[in-house]
Amino acid sequence: MLFLGSASIAAISSVLFMGDLEWRILGLGVRGYMSSNYELVSVSGRLQGMGRDVACTVFAEKVSLRGTDVSEYVRPLITGAPRGLQSGPYKLTFDGRVLSAQRRGGSWVSPIAT
Repeated sequence: MLFLGSASIAAISSVLFMGDLEWRILGLGVRGYMSSNYELVSVSGRLQGMGRDVACTVFAEKVSLRGTDVSEYVRPLITGAPRGLQSGPYKLTFDGRVLSAQRRGGSWVSPIAT
């Protein structure tokens, strides 16, 4: 998820080249390509739902647009949560982000933005 804050963006196209995601942002007055930095991170998080509020750890890729302070987390993975959590919906919060997560059959379904 990359939020650029404008609904009037004409087009965004991406090109994957040698493991480096480059963004060409059209209609914003930005010329050429802006490369992204990828970093694997571990972040403390909270899970709330099913009557519980517990700590967890989130492993994710942090994608930052070079030359800006724009960044987002992709492919979050929940770990370190108590094993006995019930199946059902949970709110996952970490580093100012809020995602919706589902626990099914003892496993976490990929969290999605709310």
